[in-house]
Amino acid sequence: FTGEAKYCLSGTASRDGMQLIAVVLGAETSDKRFAAAKGMLDYGFASYSIESPEPPSLEPISILRGVDDSASLNVEPISILTEKGSKGEIEAKAFINESPQAPVREGDEAGYIAYYKNGEEIARSKVYIGESVDEVSYASILSNIISALFFKK
Repeated sequence: FTGEAKYCLSGTASRDGMQLIAVVLGAETSDKRFAAAKGMLDYGFASYSIESPEPPSLEPISILRGVDDSASLNVEPISILTEKGSKGEIEAKAFINESPQAPVREGDEAGYIAYYKNGEEIARSKVYIGESVDEVSYASILSNIISALFFKK
């Protein structure tokens, strides 16, 4: 509290995996400050929810000139704030880059997932390469030939 700013408060609350923040500035009394913060938090919890939609299933990405032909993909998890009672399912669409050329490293960005509700994009999450793939070399080719000739399964 100051004479000019009056009673102020920034407060947070968590419920059902959702955390909200309320900020009150310039309240006339301490009781009004707390009542305003409580009202904002109650309204937020009553009106909104968090959704964690499943990303689409992703096939491994082809790797050009790599010791392996492909690498798995990992999707960054996402939580989306939605209005309770709003109509429409959240749909997800993958946008994966063209086949990268080796070497690639685990964690390199490979594209993104766009999430839509009622045809409007509402969020994106990144897609990453799941494991490193080195570039094919003469030594690796020679090693594969020797393994194929002498160590057949």
